[in-house]
Amino acid sequence: MTQLSDNSALINDVHVLFLDAPSDAQAYDKTLFEKLFWVKDITDTSYKYVYADEINEGFEFKWTQCGITDKHLADLVYRPVDVVESPEEREYFERLMREQQIDAMAAVIRTSPTNSATGIAHLLVEAGCTIDTPLIRK
Repeated sequence: MTQLSDNSALINDVHVLFLDAPSDAQAYDKTLFEKLFWVKDITDTSYKYVYADEINEGFEFKWTQCGITDKHLADLVYRPVDVVESPEEREYFERLMREQQIDAMAAVIRTSPTNSATGIAHLLVEAGCTIDTPLIRK
């Protein structure tokens, strides 16, 4: 389950900001002066942080250990987690996506003014359909 703060200004940029995050960063926040910092290893008594402007591409950076008070980290925005789905859910969504693709193709085919296979193929390509050609036998 994704855990986010109520700070909507930060939430809007959460996915974009995490693109620049250290790979092990768990969350981020901003200081009163709008200085962005990343957080990891959050426990009841401590956490580690690094300021975003201290991270230079290609250079090693160091996480700083800090103790937690009751106000620390109250507005953290946590890294979104991947959605975990069961094999049954994955199969259902794949089947649903396939059926939606077939329905969309059928809608394009129904608009064809010709029964020509080539004419219908032209309409499908114009609609954005693609085929992995090595898999097709002629």
